[in-house]
Amino acid sequence: MTLTGSSTVRVWSGARANAGAKAVSQGVSGTVKGTIMRFWRTAMMGAAGAPPNKASAQRGRGDRGRGNKRRILVTCAGAAVLALTPSAAFAATSALWNMGELSGSTMRDASGNGHDGTIGSGVVLGKAGYSGRAYGFTGNGAKVTVPHSSALNPGSGSFKASAYFKSSTKPSSSVGDYDLVRKGLGSTTGGDWKLEVNSNGHAGCHFRGSRTINLEGTTNVVNGSWHRITCVTDSTGTALKVDGSVQSRTSSRPGSITNTSRLTVGAKSNGEDSTTGSIDLVTITKS
Repeated sequence: MTLTGSSTVRVWSGARANAGAKAVSQGVSGTVKGTIMRFWRTAMMGAAGAPPNKASAQRGRGDRGRGNKRRILVTCAGAAVLALTPSAAFAATSALWNMGELSGSTMRDASGNGHDGTIGSGVVLGKAGYSGRAYGFTGNGAKVTVPHSSALNPGSGSFKASAYFKSSTKPSSSVGDYDLVRKGLGSTTGGDWKLEVNSNGHAGCHFRGSRTINLEGTTNVVNGSWHRITCVTDSTGTALKVDGSVQSRTSSRPGSITNTSRLTVGAKSNGEDSTTGSIDLVTITKS
């Protein structure tokens, strides 16, 4: 298959998730294959709340006849993937940044919703990622900036933000914490939210609407391995997950968060709380 202009590839959901990842790659090579595979895996992990494990793979092999076909529209220019538009199965994805770019100054939004970001000075492209490539941050204020969109605000509905993070260096006393992904500051009208890593190496979630909710994880995520950090608020309350497991939860919700700030990855908008480590596969979903 040669992908030019707009092409459609077929994937699987449900019991055929693992077989589907293979089906997606058939006839597709190079950069296009890698980007499609990254999108597929992230979409599936977003639905399941955790990466597929050996047990789920075995269940998939024993249940191959009951999957559902889905399609992803791939928009290309030569070997470059410009956008991946999910089918209705993934319509709740507001933004998906694969962070697989090897050059240039644009972080592409693979959700098809157009939330592309500007890669700032000092961000290192092409680092080894959780899947494929990732961005490296060296604690020098480097960040990626995404223009404001209401689709990136929690509002008052269900909202989930997640990112993969890897580092062996805890935040110093001068840094305080790592702002992995955030939109707004503590003084921002309309509230703010962020995913962070605290000085003790534990993951954190912050939501500020009509009330402020801060959650902290229980395990060290600064240990040289990849960890998926997820912050979610929905009808059941607000929770922090690490690698799919809930580490902190409250039945409270923050209330509506509707600021007009830009979203940043890797640091605050002013370069403070700057991350030392790698970030990959940042996803925002809403309903």
